[in-house]
Amino acid sequence: MLINAEEFKENVQKFLEVAKREEVIIAEDGKPTLKIVPLRDNKNRKNNLKKKQKVFELIDKLAGAASDIKDIDVDKAREERILKIE
Repeated sequence: MLINAEEFKENVQKFLEVAKREEVIIAEDGKPTLKIVPLRDNKNRKNNLKKKQKVFELIDKLAGAASDIKDIDVDKAREERILKIE
């Protein structure tokens, strides 16, 4: 949420409540100058890091698998898929 400094001054409490759920960016003279962001507890951060690590591990595995494929022919791949279905 982007607001101007005057609006923030007039409604500090309201925007502090909003900032608990989402970031609030305060602009002065039309230029963003401050950002208020909600704090996350360490447990959530650790869980997010674990999830990101798993995603990166999966990407590494997929990239490794894809690097083994050479000279792939679209028509041949299509035929192999059809044979697997039948």
